[in-house]
Amino acid sequence: MSKIEVTQSHYSDRILNRLKRALGLSAITALVLVSSTAVASDTMRVTGQQVRGIGSRGQLNGGKFEIPHGKTGTISQASSTGNGFWISKTDSQGVYQLLEQFRPPSSQAEGLTLSSGKYRALPNLQRNQRSARVELTIELK
Repeated sequence: MSKIEVTQSHYSDRILNRLKRALGLSAITALVLVSSTAVASDTMRVTGQQVRGIGSRGQLNGGKFEIPHGKTGTISQASSTGNGFWISKTDSQGVYQLLEQFRPPSSQAEGLTLSSGKYRALPNLQRNQRSARVELTIELK
C-alpha cells in the first residue's frame, strides 16, 4: 500500500467518524427536544364568582374545572376579591365535597397539588360584600 492510499484512508476514516459523532449528537439533541416537548405542561385558568342574594337567591357561577385522568394540577397563582376561597371535589356520586378552604392571602394556595378529578373553586364573601371572584392558574403535568 502506498503512502498516498494510507493518508486518504486515514482522512476518510476521520471524516466518517466525525459524521457519525455529529449525527449521534443530532439524534440525541432531537431526542431531548422531543422528550422536553412531551413533558411540557399545559396551563389552565379558572374563574369562579359568588353573588349574594336574599334567601336562596344567591348565585355560584363558574369555577368548575377538571384535571384529566393520569395528570396532576398544581396551583401556580391564586387571587380572590373576597374573604379567601374554597375548593370542592366531586365524590363518586358527582356531589361536590369541600376539599380545602383558604383565608387571605389567597396566595397560600399556591403550590397545592390536585389529583385527577372534577373540581370547583369559589370565593368566600366578606360581610356586607355583594359579590366576589376567585382566579386560579393551574399547571397540568
